[in-house]
Amino acid sequence: MRNDTRWTIGMAATTLLACVLMTASGPAMAQQPPPAAPATGLTPLSAGDRQFVMNAVRGSEREVELGDLAKEKAQRPAIKEFAARMVADHGNAVRALKALAASKGLRVGDTKAGNEQPSMERLTKLSSAQFDKEYVETMVKDHEKDVAEFRRMSQELQDPDLRTWVARTLPTLEEHLKAVKALQSNVVGSIR
Repeated sequence: MRNDTRWTIGMAATTLLACVLMTASGPAMAQQPPPAAPATGLTPLSAGDRQFVMNAVRGSEREVELGDLAKEKAQRPAIKEFAARMVADHGNAVRALKALAASKGLRVGDTKAGNEQPSMERLTKLSSAQFDKEYVETMVKDHEKDVAEFRRMSQELQDPDLRTWVARTLPTLEEHLKAVKALQSNVVGSIR
């Protein structure tokens, strides 16, 4: 019986210890905060910031498409050089903006607007000399609009990383506008 008594006392002690531990840890566990949700590292963009990103991507992709067309179709070397710069600069800008958007949880897919295709088709059908004039005039209008928009958005955007991207991109757009206005005066002015 001695073994039975030891076993019973041992079981009682183990049960008592388990009860004490459960009682002692219960309130402590109840006071712990629930586990945190896994951090994604994404800082979502506001609706206005998202709309700006979509518009900026659309605009840069359009500049790249028109630049590719102008590299093939333009008659004057200065316009071909400007077009190559548009492809390079806007291509780099759109890649950087898409990466920034992705880091904020915004996946940018197809951004083409329905009203852009007719202008591309119209430019495609023009003769080389007329194409030069129309392309340069289109670039002046686009860059005047873009520079004004970027200046405004540099003050209105909520996301600091997006404001930094705009601040880095705006001087390039201003250079584009200056260059295309010079083309408009010097090169295209001679086209009747």
